[in-house]
Amino acid sequence: MPSWKYPIILKHKMVSRFLENPENHIGEFSKENGIPESCLRNWIRESEFGILGDMKKKKHFRYWTLKEKFDAILEYEKLSNDEKGMWLRKHDLKLERLEMWKKELISQLQSIENIDKDPTENKKIKLLEKELDRKDKALAEASALLFAKKKLDSMFGEKDEEK
Repeated sequence: MPSWKYPIILKHKMVSRFLENPENHIGEFSKENGIPESCLRNWIRESEFGILGDMKKKKHFRYWTLKEKFDAILEYEKLSNDEKGMWLRKHDLKLERLEMWKKELISQLQSIENIDKDPTENKKIKLLEKELDRKDKALAEASALLFAKKKLDSMFGEKDEEK
């Protein structure tokens, strides 16, 4: 059966059945159900991005935002030592990944703090903005004068002596 003829209901059922058991191997599952592995992979990807509909599997951690990473770290830190391992397996994460996210978040926060703390940079920015405003005003004045000159020349005509 061509992939474009699969009904959406079948796609939903196959993806949800596959996602119910995290021990499933995509190759075996696709052979058992007579669906090409590439189709099943596409359906799973579509379900993760919400294209196929609202499936229950969460999006892969590679696509998490900083807020989602921060929330995951907070959730992990609240757990007891016994629960932490189960939580990592449930979310398909490793402790090293969480440590990497912590470092990433800390570096982001430090870069934000450094922007606010460097007074010389702020002074330079304000000085440059002031200079830019001054040049904008000068340019506007010059263009107004040029426009007025052209308008006068068109009204009264140019004299041969001025050329």
